[in-house]
Amino acid sequence: MKKHKRIQILRWIARAVGLVFVGTLFLFFIGEKIWDKMNTLTWLDILLLLCILFFMIGVFLGFYRELWGGIVIIASIFAFNIIDIIASASFEWQFQLWFLLIPGILYLINYFLSLKKQKNEE
Repeated sequence: MKKHKRIQILRWIARAVGLVFVGTLFLFFIGEKIWDKMNTLTWLDILLLLCILFFMIGVFLGFYRELWGGIVIIASIFAFNIIDIIASASFEWQFQLWFLLIPGILYLINYFLSLKKQKNEE
């Protein structure tokens, strides 16, 4: 019973952290007035925005499917960095964005802990 409670707590921590990050990203979009600049975006800007959109989708997907939510979050952040590296032609990773991996990692940890718990119960 205690192990199940720990898994539930970790699950809600992952969800809360993900929602805080999504809320912060929405505040950036509002502050930068990205909606007014949509017609002047380059293909690179659109690709990077799609990566951020997939991050947000991954956070919400993690509420129902932790494995897929974690994979989508991690893949979107890696894609963002790879696109940025290719576009800038320099191999400098955007370290300031690595904290966005936290909800994805937490979702994956929670998924594997839940799987381990299910195996132990059988």
